This record gives sequence, C-alpha cells and structure tokens, in this order.
Amino acid sequence: MTKILAIDDRQDNLIILSAILKNSIANCTIITAQSGIEGLKKAEQELPDTILLDIIMPQMDGYEVCAKLKANKATSHIPVIMITAIKTESTDITKGLDTGADAFLGKPIDESVLIAQVNTAIRIKKAEDKLRDQQGLLETLIQERTSELRQSEKKYRTLLETTSQGCWQINPERKIIEVNPALCKMLVYSRQEMLGKTALDFVDDENKKIFIEQSAKISSTKHRSYEIFLKKKTGEDLPAHFNATTIRDESGNIQGAFAFISDITELKRAEKEKEELRHQLIQAQKMEAIGTLAGGIAHDFNNILSSVLGYTELALFDVDKKTVLHDNLTEALVAGNRAKELVKQLLTLSRHDTSETRPLGINSLVKEALKMLRSTIPTSIEIKENICNEQLVIQADPTRINQVIVNLAVNAKHAMSDTGGVLAVDVRPVTVDKNTANKYTDAAPGDYARITVSDTGTGIEEKNLYKIFDPYFTTKEKGKGTGLGLSVVHGIIKHHKGYITVKSEPGKGTTFNVFLPLTRQHSEKLPPESAGPLPKGTERILVVDDELMITDLLQQILERLGYTVTALVSSIDALEAFRSSPDAFDLVITDMTMPKMSGDMLAGEIKKIRPDIPVILCTGFSDKINGRPGPEFQINEFLMKPANTAKLAKTIRNVLDGKSC
Repeated sequence: MTKILAIDDRQDNLIILSAILKNSIANCTIITAQSGIEGLKKAEQELPDTILLDIIMPQMDGYEVCAKLKANKATSHIPVIMITAIKTESTDITKGLDTGADAFLGKPIDESVLIAQVNTAIRIKKAEDKLRDQQGLLETLIQERTSELRQSEKKYRTLLETTSQGCWQINPERKIIEVNPALCKMLVYSRQEMLGKTALDFVDDENKKIFIEQSAKISSTKHRSYEIFLKKKTGEDLPAHFNATTIRDESGNIQGAFAFISDITELKRAEKEKEELRHQLIQAQKMEAIGTLAGGIAHDFNNILSSVLGYTELALFDVDKKTVLHDNLTEALVAGNRAKELVKQLLTLSRHDTSETRPLGINSLVKEALKMLRSTIPTSIEIKENICNEQLVIQADPTRINQVIVNLAVNAKHAMSDTGGVLAVDVRPVTVDKNTANKYTDAAPGDYARITVSDTGTGIEEKNLYKIFDPYFTTKEKGKGTGLGLSVVHGIIKHHKGYITVKSEPGKGTTFNVFLPLTRQHSEKLPPESAGPLPKGTERILVVDDELMITDLLQQILERLGYTVTALVSSIDALEAFRSSPDAFDLVITDMTMPKMSGDMLAGEIKKIRPDIPVILCTGFSDKINGRPGPEFQINEFLMKPANTAKLAKTIRNVLDGKSC
C-alpha cells in the first residue's frame, strides 16, 4: 500500500489532491494535514512514501516544514514535492532546494505533471529504501560475519551462496580470491573466469580511476561506499553500488577487502526520469512566460496592423493598377500580412489563438502537405511517405496541423540542405499506455495518431535538445530562420491536447514524433470560399473603438460599401447614443478591449435595451475569447483583428442576413 501525505491549510485543496491521487495511483492511501505542525507529527507517525507540501501556510510555511522534515532522521529520506500558487522564481526554487525539497509544482495543478512527479518520487524512495535496508543489513552482516568467518567456513560459504547481493573478496595484492553466484550472474562471468583477476579487469578506462582511488583508501579507512560502472562480459554497463570493508587479522595487518555489490540500474533509471521531468517542467514554465508576453502585445500590435492594412487597402482602391504607386502599396500590403501571420504564430505559441477545430482526416492532410512541399524541397532530398490505409480522425484545426507538418519538414530540409538525404514521413495509429504517458508532461493514456518526421541530416547536439522548443532559439545561420518554428509546433500540439518527442544524434539525423488524440467522429470537409465582388448594404451601423484611427478607418470602409456609419471612440458615449435612439441602428460593431466598459459588457447593456440588435465583437487578443460565440457573450459574431475588407464585408452581410459565418 502506497501512503501519501498532503499538507495544506485549505481543506478544499486537500480534497482535490486526494481525489486526483486516488483516481490515478492504485492502492493509494492519502493522509492529510492542515498545518505544518500537524504535518510534521503525521509524517513521523505514518512515514509516508511521498509528501505534497504547500508553501504558503500560517504559523509555519512550507520551507520551514521541509527543513524540519529533512532534519528529522525518521523523515529525512521521504521525498518532498512543494506546491505553490505564486510565481516561482529561481530564488524560490533555490530556497526550496536548500531546505531539501525534491520537486516543485505550480497551481493550478496540472494533473499529468502531478501524477508523473509523485510516481517518480515513489519509485525513487522505494529504490532508496531498498538500498538503505540492504546497506543496513549488509553492514550488520559484515560485522557479525567477520568474527564468524574465522570460526566457520561453512557459514561464510552459506552467506555467499544465498545472498542476492553480489560479493567479492580481494587479497592484499588486490586480486579476487572469492566471488559469489549473484555477482557472477550480474556480470555474466563464471566463478573461475573472475578468480585471480583484479577489479580493474571489470571496468573501462574512465572507471579505473575510481577503483584506484578507493583501493588507496583500504589501509586508512575501514568502510567505503561508492558508485561505479562495471563491465559485463557482454560489454554492457552495469551501474553498481559498492559497500566495501577492509579485512584485518588479529594483529591489525591488512588481509584484503570484502565488498557487497548492488545492482542500482532501477535507481539510476528513476533518477534519469526525475531529471527529464525537471527539464520538461522548466520547458513548460518558459512556454508559459513567452505566452504571457505574446498575449500582452497582441492587442496593441493588431490594432496597429489593422490601421496599416486597412488604410493600404483603401489607398489601393483609388490608385491605378498600372502605376508604380500601386505596386509599392501592394508590397506594403504583403509585408503587413506577413506581420499579421507572425502575430498569429505568437498567439499560437501562447495558446491564445481562436482557431476552430473539427473532425479531420489526418491521412489526407499529411499527403496534401507533402504534395505542396515537393516543389520547395530540392531534388537532392528524397521524400519517403509511409501513411497507413486506416483513416485516422482527429479533432483539429487543419490550418494549424498543416503548419506543424510544414514546419517540421522545412526544419528537416534545412538539416540536409548541404548534403542531401532522406525526408521520411510516417503516419499510423498508436496506443499510449499509462507508464509511457507518465514520462511526458503533456501526455495522457489513450489512442493517438502518430506523425513521424525524420531526416538524415546534421542532427542536434544533446546540449541543445532541451532548447529546441524555446522561442527564438535556432542553430541556423543568421537570416535563415526566426527561431519560432518549433516553438509554434510545440504550442499547436499542446493546444490540441497532444505531445511531441524528439530523438537526434549529430551526423545521423533527427526524428520528431507528434502524437495527436484520435476521435470517434467522422471527418468533415469545409466548403470552398466563393470569390466575387464585395457584399454591400445600406443599413445603419454603430462603430465603437477607443482607437480613433480604427474608427476612422472602419467608417471609410463601411461608407464605401454603402452603409450609414456612426463612429464613436467611447463605449460609454456609444451606450448613451444607443439608449437615446435604439431604433436608429441596424448593427453594432464594437472593440473588445476598451477603458471603463469592455466590448462584451457594452454588448450586454445594448441587448438589454434592444435584444434583437445584432452585435459583432472585434478583438486583437482576449483571454475571454476562444472559438465561436457562446451563450455567455451577448454577441452574434467574433471578428479577429486585423481583418481585411473582404472578411469584414462578408461578416457584416452574414450577420445582418442572419447567416452563420
């Protein structure tokens, strides 16, 4: 039975933690405490396998509790995971580590990260408990057996033959004079193959230094405890823990040394998993930080772009297409649209984009993306497709998923630009079990479509693998990339509740595996957009935006389309104007972010006066908006800034005509 102690001064937090842990960890008992003092007492009484500790508590905060836990011999070995609702700075992490904390989690708690951290802590504790128990037992056995060995060779032989721990004994010349079956099994050598050899015969050059240093201590230290990598007969490495004791005769002369040798492969694996989870947590924190920054600048930047693109379009309406001025304005419009796409990438990175998802057949989308890419990839690079026949359907935004495939393929192209090679794309269904999901912070057990994009290019150095999803990190030459590609890929995949893994080796290429959850729904096809003249009208429109440039721009565009426009830069003034003449308008177009009264609040007040008035809400960015209008918004349609004239005209006409956009 696994025991977990949760310490938090809030009962509701303890209830949530208990529910999550009991639902995800089998045979789990949750012990709770609502103060640091109560937690210290229960920790010593119950000796749990892991402790979840809130930092902010009255009387005694989490740092003090952690320090007392680690200072208490009875509880010092128990892993402590600190939980905080405040922004975690590096100084906070350092302070927690100084008090002995093993990991950090932020609130609100990501369930997958919590369970992964707890499982890792439990595995490490069990491995350490086993090693501690074995070491304590072995120390006792060594002390007891040293005197008995002089009296009974039979007892000594029984110990060697029956213990599950590896054992060997060396003489004063450092040669092995005894070895037990357990060690022979560990190293895949027979007893005769090991006798007469030295410890140096079972290590590589790097680990020989450790044995030489430890051998030099035989005469000066009675006990030695250290880790080393032994070499099996098969050539494989065996991580081992040595607990060695110097053997002396009654006169104090050194007779050699005896060592118990433990296989610590599982402990090393658990430590590696813990380190990987730590890197994933740091990565998640970096992405959250850049996401906050991206969201913060998006609103203002999109207002600026709306003016630039809108006034450029207006100018193009009045300029002869055969003039140099028309060409220059067209280039300015192209540049503005590039900036618009860059903002979209930033919003995707921050997971604040308003993309719509639908059931999508990933097989055909990947094929179409590769078909489009063939013309941009040089002939020195061979493209190999291996797409399964089974139709795989995911809930996704086709534009965003296409962006993932294109970015990964372009990344592979750059890796092979000098030497050529093979770009391989594989699509197939996979089932991710609980154990595999626990290794990744964004993963959950279930059925996925796995998209594998691999290349035979230059590869990525290990020191850079943890940085490749960082915004603006790039190994490309200056001018050959923004460093946003893989960051955007990471953001899109996480937004779609999937995850991505990467394997790479310098000189041998790179493999990305994208996992996207499968859905049981049937894939849909979007109708093609119809081309034609801009839809116009004669209705009366109230336009509200706190930016004068935007209201002037919208007024000019809408009047060109035939509408009668009243433009105001204050939501309060707009409400008063509507209240005084509610029947003077057929449509309201309002910005979302405005001082004193936001666009959604204005829409709500207007609807109270006249429920049938249609409202279009415009925004460059808002946390409140994610997708299509819902019952919580008193509006008929969202319009993301910057919107071109065609999109604006179509949206207005559809709303006025009662059509869905």
